[in-house]
Amino acid sequence: MLFTSYHLLFFLNRMKKILFLIVILITRNVIAISQDSCGIQWQDAVQISPDNAAAYTPRMAAQGDSIHLTYYSEGVYRLPYARSTDAGQTWTIKEILTDSVLFPYPPNDNYILANSHYVFILSTVPTPIGYLVSMFRSTDFGSTWDSIKELTNNNSAIRDVAIKGDTITIFYMRGDTIGYERTLSSTDAGNTWTTTQSVSFDPYHPKIAISNNYLHLVYQYAFEIYYRRSTDLGITWSSPIALSTIDGYGSQDPAITADNNGNLYVAYRETKYRACATGFSCDIAFRRSTTEGSSWMEEQKITENPWGFNVGLSINDTQLLASWGTDTPSPGVESRISFDKGNTWCPVTPLTSLQYYAVGPSNILAKSTVVVGWHQLDTIEDKFHIVVRAGKLPIVSVEETELQMPEEFFIEPVFPNPFNSSTTIHYYLPNSEIVRIAIYDIQGKVVDNLLKQQQTIGWHTAVWDANNVNSGIYFIRFGIGNKIVVKKVVLLK
Repeated sequence: MLFTSYHLLFFLNRMKKILFLIVILITRNVIAISQDSCGIQWQDAVQISPDNAAAYTPRMAAQGDSIHLTYYSEGVYRLPYARSTDAGQTWTIKEILTDSVLFPYPPNDNYILANSHYVFILSTVPTPIGYLVSMFRSTDFGSTWDSIKELTNNNSAIRDVAIKGDTITIFYMRGDTIGYERTLSSTDAGNTWTTTQSVSFDPYHPKIAISNNYLHLVYQYAFEIYYRRSTDLGITWSSPIALSTIDGYGSQDPAITADNNGNLYVAYRETKYRACATGFSCDIAFRRSTTEGSSWMEEQKITENPWGFNVGLSINDTQLLASWGTDTPSPGVESRISFDKGNTWCPVTPLTSLQYYAVGPSNILAKSTVVVGWHQLDTIEDKFHIVVRAGKLPIVSVEETELQMPEEFFIEPVFPNPFNSSTTIHYYLPNSEIVRIAIYDIQGKVVDNLLKQQQTIGWHTAVWDANNVNSGIYFIRFGIGNKIVVKKVVLLK
């Protein structure tokens, strides 16, 4: 057959159409990945729960870049579970069977934890005799699960859970005694468990975290946020420290997480900054401790608009993530990440492109990815479904991290100030220096030589205990190398 110019034109037109389709496909794939201002590459949101049942309250855990997820599914007599082994790119969805004879009701209040060897699902399971706290454990990264293990034999409900290594603590409510909340702990990855007596205080919305030396608790009481810690997994507790400002405005719904270096991070809904969008949502406040809760840095407001609620926090080696639901006039989910553990924050990233009513966001920071999950209202079916969205974290080099540190000697505002017993000083040294800190009264007399020692590069903390001096105005004098800085503080007793 003779190949004419007509055939050539036909062939070129056909190739043009094929190339056009290829461009469209490539463009669609690119649109599916959006990059925020801090370099996180977000995938499109994916629905995890099936269409035929309403689902609520997703919770997640990570092992490297494997993500484990569970949630409460209304009317379902099995325990829902989903797993991603590729940093949230794809998900395997399954259900864990419960004993339909012993547990004829759907399990709820499901929590999930993971360490390097095990995955745990801790669940409040309704039974004919009341609610029981129960555990499912997987020794092969979620592929198979041990039989259910009952951890309580009375009417109980989980309030929060935490894990560090092989130590697991459940903060739970026991409904058959006066003084409800107590802890249930295992130090051998769930093989044996011990419980404590009820706490002597009344925590509302309690959240817990475990660090190297303490079990930490934040909770709401009288519309303010308080902190306590325990050296014995909840047998005894320290005196409360108020984290929110006791100013009559009110704070609610705290979250807490801890890293491996003794740093604690707390966030909560705070109403004092401005008029809230509704009575249900407001600004999200954040506080950090670098001393395992002995002292706390000043409060930061991390929302840009006053309609946040249900905040969640997670931490990995270098990043800290906060996410929260948003209410009217812009319902949905937002997140914000810090690459220096809360010193500075990237801009807020909206995660829902349309105005969905989304509640209960939870998040997890894995090795190279972040995943945020929430339950979102399907207005057509009038049901909530579990939705997750994964984002690939940017690679932050050591040089980039160091650029975020102050280049000169830096002192944060002394906090609290005014104070009634002790106040904390946080400062940064760009070089190894001899540091001298002394306290002077208003007449110029030295009342306390707080510190004189050689210190290394980095952040440092000093605490002035003023129990032995009278109320009044004092001056904290810093001598660093050949520099002198003075800060005024007010002691009120």
